[in-house]
Amino acid sequence: MKRLLIALCMAMMAAGAWAAAPDKGELSFGASAFKPDDGKTAWEAKGEYLIPFGHIYAGPSLSLFNGDGFDGGAVGGALELHFGKKCWPGFGGAAYKLFCDAADAAKYTYEVRGLFECGSEHAFVKFIGREVYSKAEDGAVTEPDGTRFDGFVGWRF
Repeated sequence: MKRLLIALCMAMMAAGAWAAAPDKGELSFGASAFKPDDGKTAWEAKGEYLIPFGHIYAGPSLSLFNGDGFDGGAVGGALELHFGKKCWPGFGGAAYKLFCDAADAAKYTYEVRGLFECGSEHAFVKFIGREVYSKAEDGAVTEPDGTRFDGFVGWRF
């Protein structure tokens, strides 16, 4: 029931922000393969809908992943600051609540991102480098064990 309420709240926030957005939102899908220091590769697929407010983009984000001995996903929100119109760098962050097997290892994850986005009025590609911090149930924070790189393709509407 708690997951349903979280999903419903995220949908309502996205709908409200989309209705108030002054410009086209960005729907993007990305994937990455990450090999942490222990040598086991983890795969991740991510989808985001970011709504622009000037140069600031914010919105919901969903992530699904699979690694050695665990799988799961995360639901949360992302915030980015973009510097430009056609091709530009930027930075941002995101926070996620984990579910399934991943929730046994950490309750939340937080990430800091650096990005480069390039595209037209209707489509774009985005490359993100990010550091991910995990927070366990007992409050212990785990430092990142490597930088993750993601490639995204997206549409503006």
